[in-house]
This record gives sequence, C-alpha cells and structure tokens, in this order.
Amino acid sequence: MDAPRAPAGGQGRRVARIRVGIRRISRTLTCTWCCVKVKRETPAPANELYVSAWFKKARACVERTGRRWAVLSAKHGLVWPDEIVAPYDKKLRAGESRAWSERVLVDLAPHLGGVSRVAFLAGSVYRRHLADGLRRRGIDVQVPMEGLDWGSQGAWLRDCLAAPPAVDAARIAEALAGDFYGDGLDLSSRPGAAGSPWSRMPERERAQAEGQRRGRA
Repeated sequence: MDAPRAPAGGQGRRVARIRVGIRRISRTLTCTWCCVKVKRETPAPANELYVSAWFKKARACVERTGRRWAVLSAKHGLVWPDEIVAPYDKKLRAGESRAWSERVLVDLAPHLGGVSRVAFLAGSVYRRHLADGLRRRGIDVQVPMEGLDWGSQGAWLRDCLAAPPAVDAARIAEALAGDFYGDGLDLSSRPGAAGSPWSRMPERERAQAEGQRRGRA
C-alpha cells in the first residue's frame, strides 16, 4: 500500500518536518524534561501536577514514544513522573541556572547508563547548562522545538499528536523473537500452517541445540 501523501506546498513541508521530528524522538529519546508554571492546587504526581495545555500536549507526545521522561522543576530539580510533588510558585532565573543545573546533573548521573541521546522540551534557562554538561559526558542533545516561538511550539505539539506514531522496529522484532523462542507465538492452528507447534520448528530446535552446546562448553 502506498504511503499517504503529505499536503502540497508549505503545509506539506511542515508536515514532513513534524514526521521527521517524531521519528527522531521515538528512536533516540530516553529522557525528556518539561517545566511549566500552571499547576494543581493540591499535591499530585508530577505528571499530573502541571496542568497547562502546553504541558499536557508535551507529555502526550513524549508518552507515545514509550521512553523515560522527567520534569525539570525550578524548586525540586529533577522529578520523575510518578513522584508526588506539592504545588509551589518558583521560576528559575538565569542567574540561578548554572548552580541549579549542576545539582540536576548530579541527580541525573545514576540514570545515564546506556543513554546516548537526550531531548529537551524546555526553555533555554532550564536546558542550556544541562545540555553543556550532557555533551561533556558524550551524550547527544536534541531540542526538537528550538527556535520556535510560543505559538509555533503549540502548533508543533498539535502536529506531533496528529501524526501517526513512529514504529520502533527494533522493539517489535525483539518482542516477536522472545515470543517465538519462548513458545508464545504458536500459529500452528492457522489454515495452511504446519501441524507441529513452534517448539518443533527447525529454527527452534537449532536454537535449543545451540544453547545446550554452549552449556556444555
């Protein structure tokens, strides 16, 4: 089946850019941060405390990738989505950014094992020194909405949610392989399929024989 065509003209280029951005986030994002001012009036998990339309859209865009993400809080620093946070009223000022970023990097360091890329959905005051620290650690930093004004960011997030979710082919292949070799993918009852279950397929038997050989080695 042919892939749907993007609208012609400027809108088509914009849609194409959004789709590229979505694919890049889905394939490389491990942690994403967002921080906004509008919050609930009672303590709540961080992923529910911030209630602005911008944050809700950003959270939805990140959650559809299935990757880890966290909130950058001016008061608490690094906060994971399920952490309970009481409402507060604090804005990170430029003069506080460097020292604040150093504290966040210390809290973040134990979670960077295996992380190669980090994307920010956050303002420059929150991300600038953090990005520098991450790059010094050899981590690629991405800012998908860099250079966009507030209105354009809202449009980017809307397009993000409207675009088809990217497919994580590696994750799907790993899950299918796990089911196949764990006897969880038995299609022997399908019309026209071989009568024996997956456990008797040549590939499965070879894998078992290889495992036994390595065990004896």
